[in-house]
Order: sequence, then C-alpha cells, then structure tokens
Amino acid sequence: MGPLVWVAAVAVGVFAVSANAVSMVLVMQRAAPGRAGQDSALVAAGFFAGFALGPPLFGLLAAAGRYGWGWILVATECAAACGVALAWAIRERRRAGADGGERDG
Repeated sequence: MGPLVWVAAVAVGVFAVSANAVSMVLVMQRAAPGRAGQDSALVAAGFFAGFALGPPLFGLLAAAGRYGWGWILVATECAAACGVALAWAIRERRRAGADGGERDG
C-alpha cells in the first residue's frame, strides 16, 4: 500500500471525529429543555453503531463479490440522512413562520 492510503485513512478518521463533534453541537443547541442528554445519547448511539456495523457489513458484501450492494447500502444511508435533514429544516422553517420569525439559538 502506498503512502496515500495512510493519508486517506487519517483524513477519514479526522472527518469522522469532526462530523461527530459538529453534530453534537447542533444537537445541544436544538435540544428541548431537559432533553439534551437523551438527544445527544441517541445521536452518539447512531454514530457509533454505524462505525461498528458499517465496515463489517460492507466487508461481508465485498467478500461475496457484491461491491455494488455495498455502495447501494452506503448511498441509501446517505439518502436517509438527507431526508431527515430536509424534514428537520422544513419543520424548523414552519415553526419559525408560526412564531413570527423568532427562533431560539
């Protein structure tokens, strides 16, 4: 393996940690009073479950010669995340409109 593989591995690790930190900041800002712990625990469970289960699942598919299905799984997860983000943005926009444009945070 060439040195670029190690650079890529470090970059993936750095970006994964950064995404987790940025997501937690957003969760803490948007959590309802008294729910920050529960909300952040749910997000952390999702992140770490993905880190724990994603590579072995992809590896099983790759070992079976099913790379296409592995990438379909990754694309489906990304599409689901985009759907959740879109629904959240729509809900926030409607809530801001109902409150006369005022918003916390």
